[in-house]
Amino acid sequence: DLDRTLLPNGTCVETPGVRQRLAAYLREQQVKLALVSGRDRALVRQAIADYQLPMPDYVIADVGTSLYHAGTSWQHDEVWQQQIGADWRFAQPTDLYALVADIPGLTLQESHKQGRYKLSFYTPADWDLALHETEMQLRFTQQDWQVQLVFSIEEEKNAGLLDVVPESAGKLGAIHFLMRQLHIDDDAVLFAGDSGNDLDVLCSALPAVLVANA
Repeated sequence: DLDRTLLPNGTCVETPGVRQRLAAYLREQQVKLALVSGRDRALVRQAIADYQLPMPDYVIADVGTSLYHAGTSWQHDEVWQQQIGADWRFAQPTDLYALVADIPGLTLQESHKQGRYKLSFYTPADWDLALHETEMQLRFTQQDWQVQLVFSIEEEKNAGLLDVVPESAGKLGAIHFLMRQLHIDDDAVLFAGDSGNDLDVLCSALPAVLVANA
C-alpha cells in the first residue's frame, strides 16, 4: 500500500532512510515490487516522483480494479479488466449510481476519483455500512451485478470512503490474479497496509503486515 504505509504522508514520523533501505533491498535481493493503492495511475506516478520511490514492477491501482505492468511502458492489463467487468455485466458506474443515489449519507466523489469499474462515495465518518449494505447489495443483485463494498476512513477530511467495485476485484483479488500470472505461491508474497481497503488482504492467508500506528 502507498498512503501512510510506504509514504510518510500521515501524522506519524517516518523511520529515517527507510525508503532508501527498501530500494537497496529490492535491488540486492532481486525482489519484485508491486504498489497496491486506491490511487489512480496518475497519482501513483506522482507519488513515485514526489517521494523518490523505487520504480515498481507492477501497479495495482483504483482499489484493485486496474493493473499495470509498470517499468517504462505502464501496460494496462486488459485481461484483468475483462475478468472483473463480467461481475458488472460490463455496466457503467453511472448505471450502478442510479440504483443507490437515494441511500442516506452517500455523496459522489469527484469525477477524477471514479474508475471504469470503481464507483466512489464520501460518507460521514460514522456512517454505518452494516445498516445499508444489505439494501445496496439487494438492489445490485436484482440487476445481476455482483459487487463488493469497500469502506475506509480518510482522517484528514474526517470522512468515510465507500468504493463499489466488482466482487472479484479489490486489492486481494488483483494480487491473486497477479500471483497466478507470475506463478508464485502465498509464501513468496509479503503485503503491508493500514486501512479499510487493505483489510481483504490483511485478513487473508497471505503473509501481511499491519503497519504501526495504523
